[in-house]
Amino acid sequence: SWPLKGDLLAMDSYTYRIRLTSDAEPGTGLGSDVIDNLAPRDHWRKLVIRASHVKGLMRDALREIAGPLEWGRAIETRVFGQRDEERPSVESVVRLTDAVATDSPSTSLITRTAVGPASGVAQDKSLRTTEAIPVGTIFEGEVYSSADSNSVEDLAWRLSLLAIPAVGASRTRGCGACIVDRKS
Repeated sequence: SWPLKGDLLAMDSYTYRIRLTSDAEPGTGLGSDVIDNLAPRDHWRKLVIRASHVKGLMRDALREIAGPLEWGRAIETRVFGQRDEERPSVESVVRLTDAVATDSPSTSLITRTAVGPASGVAQDKSLRTTEAIPVGTIFEGEVYSSADSNSVEDLAWRLSLLAIPAVGASRTRGCGACIVDRKS
């Protein structure tokens, strides 16, 4: 459950920034191709990167970091929590807000089609148009942490946030490359 406002005030708060180093196509995650291919916006129509997306990317980054350090999956559960009907719930030590664009950049529409590897011909029903957010756009959000300072959990969530290489869809194709840092 999300903590009450008073609970958030008791947690340490940090502002994080995501600066795009390539165009990004985050998508809304709302289902249909038409709606999902639009860039997500908040109720003020400002571009956002959803907290759930950032937290998922942090989980992925932590798995990459934890392996060589031999931290195991338990650290992931302690940092990001666990909701499972078969086991007791574990609360996350971090809460994130959506990262909101600091300005109102102009987005662009990109239309692509998949090309068959053998034929070099466009694949049937593969034409799609997505809304792209331009390189250089900066997003800011908040992280609230209940982890003890200098604990393994504190180090793990910080490293996982800073290790995010890209946001949005098509990350493996070079879209959404970014640099994440803490706002000073």
